[in-house]
Amino acid sequence: MKKENTPKKKTTRRTKADKIKIAKAIFKDYETGEITLESCCGKNGITARTLNNWAGSISEVSEAFKKAKDSNAKATQEGLKNKAVTSLEKLITGFSVEESETKEIRNVSGAIIQKITTTKKKHFAPNVTAVIFALKALDPETWQNDGFGGGEEGDQVFVIEGRTIKF
Repeated sequence: MKKENTPKKKTTRRTKADKIKIAKAIFKDYETGEITLESCCGKNGITARTLNNWAGSISEVSEAFKKAKDSNAKATQEGLKNKAVTSLEKLITGFSVEESETKEIRNVSGAIIQKITTTKKKHFAPNVTAVIFALKALDPETWQNDGFGGGEEGDQVFVIEGRTIKF
């Protein structure tokens, strides 16, 4: 059996300076927390595995990689925190969304003769649990757990600044 000649993958020899330059470009994007390391590497023509190999053999890349990971973690955490605050704000104040639905009217042969779009506005009231959570987080001294007590079976009792509210 004759072995077929398969074309060899063309490899590019990069200098240490080239590797550092490519790594820094990758880390600049990665630090934002908006793009994965794999995507950053792909954008710069290498794999994440290659970058890890470079980090293992070039101290400048290794140090920059550590800083980029820290920055990425901070950016990701800050992004999640902002999303959580925005979501909590919506739950506390309530919010509305619009939903659209399109119906197609067809003739006997199946061709569309008319499209009817209806839009409904749906309102979500404030979420009591979210409000309580926010109040406890913002002012724990006033909104301590001992301020919430039980009344009769099934009643919910809140003590707010000396006032008792029963539900």
